[in-house]
Amino acid sequence: MATEMGNIESAQEVLRRRIDEARNRASKTVCDTVRQEYERRLGNLCKLLVDAEAARQSHDELLDDIEREDVHNGFLRPVHPHFMGDRRDGRVSYFLKEVREAGHNA
Repeated sequence: MATEMGNIESAQEVLRRRIDEARNRASKTVCDTVRQEYERRLGNLCKLLVDAEAARQSHDELLDDIEREDVHNGFLRPVHPHFMGDRRDGRVSYFLKEVREAGHNA
């Protein structure tokens, strides 16, 4: 019984290894096939994020100008895009840095 269990475990390990190897080959094939489309979509995302950063900067500059003039901007009820992180080095710039570090030209 112990010998049979050992044989079964050995066979299962061989099967797991073969499945992993086949999955890796198939995954590489799929990734190679969709790489161009992925790069296009990632590039589009990065461009829109850069545009969003520029719009945020413009938004913040207007609020800064109003504040410099000692205007109480509470009547505007300004909304700040906190989800983007810090305005000088926020999440968008961090994401773009990660994209470059991953070797993408987006």
